[in-house]
Amino acid sequence: MYKKKISKMCIIINTIDMKYLPILWKNLRYIHIFNKESSYFNVYVVILVIKNLELLNKLNNFIIENNYSYFVKIKYINNSINLSKGRNLGIKLCENTDIIAFIDDDVLINKSWISRVFKIFNTYKGIMSLTGRNEPMAIKFDIGYIPREFYWLLGCSYYKEEAKGFVKNLIGSNMILKKEVFDNIGYFNEKLGFFRSKYDKIYIGGEDTELSYRIRRKYGERSIFYDGELISYHVLLPNKVRIINLLKRAYYYPLSYVLLQLLIGTKKKKLLNDYHRIFLLKILRIFLMFKNITTILFLVSVLFMLLLGYFQTFIITFKTKLHIHTSYSKF
Repeated sequence: MYKKKISKMCIIINTIDMKYLPILWKNLRYIHIFNKESSYFNVYVVILVIKNLELLNKLNNFIIENNYSYFVKIKYINNSINLSKGRNLGIKLCENTDIIAFIDDDVLINKSWISRVFKIFNTYKGIMSLTGRNEPMAIKFDIGYIPREFYWLLGCSYYKEEAKGFVKNLIGSNMILKKEVFDNIGYFNEKLGFFRSKYDKIYIGGEDTELSYRIRRKYGERSIFYDGELISYHVLLPNKVRIINLLKRAYYYPLSYVLLQLLIGTKKKKLLNDYHRIFLLKILRIFLMFKNITTILFLVSVLFMLLLGYFQTFIITFKTKLHIHTSYSKF
């Protein structure tokens, strides 16, 4: 048995959409099987159902029918909130736990993922947080035209790295933290985080990166551990890869990036120069690598939306005294 007694994990999942319910059911089955097979480790789940009574009823019925209430807690939210606020509410509902994990409602895990989380935390004693790969699982369509460097548009890992080691940032849909981290540095910054309703999605992200910054500032550079074999699967339904959704995500990326840097105090001039240089060089390099016309057209579209988002960021930053968040606070 492991020397360090990290034995209890709480998994937080925000959900709003009926189409992801089968994924959630599969995850609950895996967790139930793990709990029944383990005599030492325990996993609990906090599910926040956001403004969807039909989803709430179906989820409740499923839990009752399968006797899952012993490890599942459901909280209904009757108003629209962003991802960070939902996760913060979930943290407050995680009681008597050692570590807290965060996955999305369209992310699939399994028993080996759960076992590996406990193994790593009990093997590497000094780590305060853990992250891993989030691989795409496309359903009945091809995503081969999207270069892996742009998998961030799909919410997936943009590199395939199986090594282990300390990194700077957590991967938001596959991250686990010791509960004491939140006690010491606070919760997610609610000015960041995707906002999702039944009808639209505002792709202001960066809450995981901002939290990573505070973790490293508090605990040092060897506090976020990456394990390339800790793999979750991002289930990609057709709506996820619609070109309009990918381009919207590209547009919001510069806004998220600059808002993030302003929140952590990076100087404006250096920030904008670095951002422009890094993305320009990356796009140019990828253009030279790919000759497929579909990929090239995709990259041109993404580049246009990135530049449009970058230009909008420049305008907002210097015309409204850096009040970037007001562009979506009305939602």
